[in-house]
Amino acid sequence: MKSLPREQPRPTAVRVLLVEDDDDHAELIEAECDEAPLAISVVRAVSLETAGAALETSSFDAVFLDLGLPGSFGLETLERCLAYSHTCPIIVMTAAVSWELGLDAVKLGAQDFLPKGELGAAAITRAILFGIERKRSFFELERRNRLLETFAASAGHDLVSPARQIGFLADLLAEDAADRLSASDKERLADIGARAAHLRQVLRDTMAFAKLGMRVASKECVPLSVLIGQVLRELPAEDRMRVSLGNDAKLRVDPSLGYLILKNLVLNGLKYWRDCPSVVTISAARRGSAAHLAIADNGAGIALDQLERVFMPGFRAENDPRIKGTGFGLAICRELVSAHEGQIWATSELGKGTTIHIIFPD
Repeated sequence: MKSLPREQPRPTAVRVLLVEDDDDHAELIEAECDEAPLAISVVRAVSLETAGAALETSSFDAVFLDLGLPGSFGLETLERCLAYSHTCPIIVMTAAVSWELGLDAVKLGAQDFLPKGELGAAAITRAILFGIERKRSFFELERRNRLLETFAASAGHDLVSPARQIGFLADLLAEDAADRLSASDKERLADIGARAAHLRQVLRDTMAFAKLGMRVASKECVPLSVLIGQVLRELPAEDRMRVSLGNDAKLRVDPSLGYLILKNLVLNGLKYWRDCPSVVTISAARRGSAAHLAIADNGAGIALDQLERVFMPGFRAENDPRIKGTGFGLAICRELVSAHEGQIWATSELGKGTTIHIIFPD
């Protein structure tokens, strides 16, 4: 029987830095801390400067930070406090009840947000315990990500190198023993070289996919036409003629990640066709406070029973050996769209083409 994970011990006593310039508010918060079930020791700072000095010389379990201090206000206060210490959980406080401000503070690095009108012993205790645990979980996740990144880099090199050597040795044998090999032997060596090259590409795509979870999208307002223009410049002239852009739109995306998404989708649309070269059409429309992109082709299409799996890493809906690919293109697109908090899905009809839909929120 599998044992349950051991519960982490909760702190019975904590040391809190209270950054508050208002004496009345500070007294109320200290009084609520006295009533809390935790033994809370409070050290007060009346400015960011004194808070920074305290954080540099002493250890604290949590910081309660008033966002309105002399010389700074709002998220600027939080940014400056984070510069003093990234290791201590910060719980921001404000007299104004603004959940939008609270969400922005958490996105910036705060562990919690408490309106002063809702402060009480229970709320303070919850904020401290949850803040400490969230910060601990954050550092543990960072440690595991570093371990994964190190493993991916090492494994990528250690696996790609033998595959490269296999291809090199196959080419060398085919060249040195050309006069002693039969036609079928030459075909087999060529097949070994091609499979080694394919393996190298699969390994590279696997490593690239493994690292996608570490990417953070820095959103900017970018015209769709600019991103498509970057993709088209890398295509041969005959392929550029098969891509068209309908109406333009402004997207809130990371420029480099948005380019990678569109590049993968355009190349997929150009690649999968049977009887005649496919045409790719990109269009955009507004859907509320989001941009809806449709990248459509009139190529081979995808069978309905395979449509749900096309975004899985390594899955290829089209198994024509003449078409090169590793099955990671759409999986990479899914992860990059997810990094933008967007949505991606496919509609298709076998033999008539596929449309990839993307929603990029503003």
